[in-house]
Amino acid sequence: MPEDRLDDIDPDSFKENIRYALLARKRFSWAKEVPEELFLNDILPSINITETSDNWRADFYKTFGTLVKDCKTAEEAAVLINKNIQDILKVKYSTARKKPDQNVTESMESGIASCSGLSILLVNAFRSVGIPARVAGVPLWTTKNGNHNWVELYLDGEWKFTEYNMDGKGFNHAWFLNDTAYADPEREQYRVYAVSFKKTGSHFPLIWDWDNKNIQAVDRTAFYKKLGEKQLKGDKNHQSVAIVIKEDSKRLAERVQIYQNDRHILTGQTKGESQDINDMLQFSLKIGKSYTVKYKNETQTFTVTKNKKVQVIEISL
Repeated sequence: MPEDRLDDIDPDSFKENIRYALLARKRFSWAKEVPEELFLNDILPSINITETSDNWRADFYKTFGTLVKDCKTAEEAAVLINKNIQDILKVKYSTARKKPDQNVTESMESGIASCSGLSILLVNAFRSVGIPARVAGVPLWTTKNGNHNWVELYLDGEWKFTEYNMDGKGFNHAWFLNDTAYADPEREQYRVYAVSFKKTGSHFPLIWDWDNKNIQAVDRTAFYKKLGEKQLKGDKNHQSVAIVIKEDSKRLAERVQIYQNDRHILTGQTKGESQDINDMLQFSLKIGKSYTVKYKNETQTFTVTKNKKVQVIEISL
């Protein structure tokens, strides 16, 4: 483990973590098939990034082990966990969380967490039943402000991705995929990474601790850029436009309509406070054209401009 974490681990907690990781490996058929290297790097570790160590494994083994006890495959178990984890743990996304890298105890006591905190919860839930998992993310977007973290899990011989709030289309689908198409492999802070417990020679830049070089990482930029570019289909005549509705600085989940020349062309629902701050309702609109967004009695007309970043149209009530 990272050398700076050695003093953070209580010996009894360390042994308990090993015991329940081995119990899961013995209990679940899919866990028995996990290669030793993946077990040691992506199931056994009790910490993910910079969160304080806590004793989560025994409770998660019992809770999620019971949930997936009748599952036949790792994918079946992963889907079941992914769809039920928020209802089970009662933790939701909020920018009001105390810190980005909360551990399991801190998130469950407060009931809120950042994308990083939520990712830690989901990784640990997968690991508790013998499914290899790791935190992935981008330190900084090239298309918008801020960072984002999510989860990768190893299924059927390959790494797939998901989030705490699972996309309705399943694994390898997410709201951020268009943005990963613009990740910059030439600049460290704009690449996409997955955390590794073993040393890789590369580190995961942390937006809350830029000087920390101890979190080892695998560069996943090429994988996500390829998926993102495929989804965008290389349309150079359109620009991504995001619609946000706010009242008293809080984001609202509301139905909006997009018009062009008084002709209704699109309808969608904006994202509220429970969604990641960078998860916005986005449309692909033609560059140089004027559109009007309507919400109840509020309207705002805008012209789409070509820009690498997402063009954000905000209606404040």
